[in-house]
Amino acid sequence: MMPPVSGVRLPQSVVGEGFFVFGRSSSSEVKAPDLPKPAPPPMAMPPAMPMAAPVQLTGGSTLASDLTVIGQRVLLVSQSRLLIDGEVRGDVNGREVIVGQSGRVTGTITAQSVEVRGQVAGALKASMITLHSTARVDGDIIKMTLVIAEGAHFDGNVRRARDNGEITPNLDPNQFGPA
Repeated sequence: MMPPVSGVRLPQSVVGEGFFVFGRSSSSEVKAPDLPKPAPPPMAMPPAMPMAAPVQLTGGSTLASDLTVIGQRVLLVSQSRLLIDGEVRGDVNGREVIVGQSGRVTGTITAQSVEVRGQVAGALKASMITLHSTARVDGDIIKMTLVIAEGAHFDGNVRRARDNGEITPNLDPNQFGPA
């Protein structure tokens, strides 16, 4: 048993060895202190998403990382989605153009939507342009909407398109003349 505190004797099982209860109570009845409730188990955190996750292309065309397209007045035209993981030295027109993390384009890209995860040396013209954190762009941007992720590198001028004709890609290869 413990020595009396404030005229009240407390059993050691309530207070514990070396602990004393202090307080002002006119009642000789002593209550054990409420024990704190155990903390709920920690919630599982979802795995972190990388800023520049690899692109999974469903439908469309892919220029693989082992492919390089070089030539004078080269123009690639894609009427759907085009993923460039290789190198293009020429212009690109498409509905949706994605320059993958290993992709490099030297030329103008004109599309309805452009995503850059790799390198572009040239102008970007599109309604919607997204520069991911791994993007390296050296050229002017003409757009309606622009998203630049933290970490992206951009050197050039940006301006809003005067009208849709300025950023609308020509997707008809027959209008470019014979090969």
